[in-house]
Amino acid sequence: MWLGDIPTVLQGLTIPEEKLISLYRHNSCIIKLQSPFHSTTTAQTALKGNCITFLQNVPNIVNSLPLTLADLCDTLKVIFIEARPPDRLHLRKVLTVRKKKIIEALQWLKKYNILYQNININLDNIAQLPEDDVPECIMSTLEQKIGDEEAQSERTGYVPDPLLNPKELTTADVIPISNSGVLDVNGSSVSSDEITNYFLHKIKTNDQAVTENVYLIPHSSKPVNEYFNFNPKLLTGLYPTLFCYGRGAPEDQSRPIEIKFKEHIRYLLSYNDRRFETNHSFIFVVFNLLQRRDACFHAQLIATKPYFQASANEIQSIKSKDIEAALDNNTKRTYNTETNSALNKLLQHIKTVGGRVMGSAYSRTA
Repeated sequence: MWLGDIPTVLQGLTIPEEKLISLYRHNSCIIKLQSPFHSTTTAQTALKGNCITFLQNVPNIVNSLPLTLADLCDTLKVIFIEARPPDRLHLRKVLTVRKKKIIEALQWLKKYNILYQNININLDNIAQLPEDDVPECIMSTLEQKIGDEEAQSERTGYVPDPLLNPKELTTADVIPISNSGVLDVNGSSVSSDEITNYFLHKIKTNDQAVTENVYLIPHSSKPVNEYFNFNPKLLTGLYPTLFCYGRGAPEDQSRPIEIKFKEHIRYLLSYNDRRFETNHSFIFVVFNLLQRRDACFHAQLIATKPYFQASANEIQSIKSKDIEAALDNNTKRTYNTETNSALNKLLQHIKTVGGRVMGSAYSRTA
């Protein structure tokens, strides 16, 4: 579980800089910035913001870094909530990309991080980076809104907002960013194919002693992790500034003592330097992994129950048009639970699985 200290070259990276040097692109970020005051004299000296994480498909591992600026801007969006546009110089505090910083970070990672040993440093991509400025592609896609009713609620948390006090307006030369994530409360990111694969795998093996690791990530047609072939390098590849040496990943099979995934994540979130706790997206990514793992694990358990075996054939008789009709009737609030018993059984199984997944909508009513 050794992690090592964060070297100087990997400290203080902005969100765009972290994305440029990561082996995987795991999420999209929307950064909302606004002035807490309406005075034009203070609008350019005080900004507050919220970084919202949206999980997305994870492509195959890259073989050269840094990413292109075009790839960076595909996963990063900035929205400014104010009548006047923000000053570019002020935005550097959270959005700058420093060419020298990227080069030093990649050189260090290639030398000391076991995952970066075969990564090529792309000089052409580096040449496109600014010396110390907000990338033009970010500025050109910056969206400006006059007002946003959701902005204040998105920043709501247990820690008082320092910018609510005008006296603290100029006490810090940083832009406070609150982190939040769009979580899968309805289990929609766990596709029907994934659930079906677990049902079929369990039915095929018919072995209640099977205890495969379930480690799922939002993936493309070529996922980084297969269902029954765990890759402990996932999180270390996602977060080189957290796992600086490429070691300390959860459920590393080379570790002599087995540590449960949840326990390992709990340990990381309580690490003394707070690197995991304060990262803009780590907690949301691992929570999504836990949700997906729980959903497929409980689906697998249900497949072993006698009542599921008894209703499996009836569920298989459901046609796509039956589901379409039910969805249409549900939106019109005219759905009758007695019209299709097979569909009702399927919905009941889904609710049963969802009720055991933490954070899901069904778990609140289970």
